[in-house]
Amino acid sequence: MFIPYTYEDDFTSDTLSSYTWTYTSASSSYDATNDWIEIRTGDNYNATAEWDINNIPEGHAEIIYTKHADYPTDNNTYLALMEDADNCYYFDFRGSGYGTNRVRKFIGGSEVDSDTGPTSTDSNSEHTFKMWWSPTRLTFVHNGTIETDLLTSDTTQLDVSSAKLRVSQSDIDWKLIYITEDQPPI
Repeated sequence: MFIPYTYEDDFTSDTLSSYTWTYTSASSSYDATNDWIEIRTGDNYNATAEWDINNIPEGHAEIIYTKHADYPTDNNTYLALMEDADNCYYFDFRGSGYGTNRVRKFIGGSEVDSDTGPTSTDSNSEHTFKMWWSPTRLTFVHNGTIETDLLTSDTTQLDVSSAKLRVSQSDIDWKLIYITEDQPPI
């Protein structure tokens, strides 16, 4: 029987120390009343959370957060799923000043595939991002709408062993991170 590896944090307890945090004039704190992590940045400031996961050649990730503010009027936030720094997938959740949401695949430090979606993230609303990755396909869903379904030209397999959430120029309340090697239907 196949039991998929799953990483899940719904922040029902203080798990801040489970992540390696890097800050550029930003902060993160645990809100026990609401069960989320508050990430606060500013203009040209960011916060990055990194953590290890098992080697996953293909899988599904989900992030839920509420965005409250952009500095000065926009943001560039992403989830990176990495084999290492040069071989990874990026799922960008961006404000309109930085373009639209997008997916990217890097092999050997070079971007080999990318595609953009039609929307960007609004302030003062909850956002649910679902992402699927495999050597041949990247799919990005925002609030139930498929934004990008990219068949990759480079089919190199990446064994994702770590993840990184970078929040730049935005204040968010991070409510869920879920990563699994299981592939539920889109």
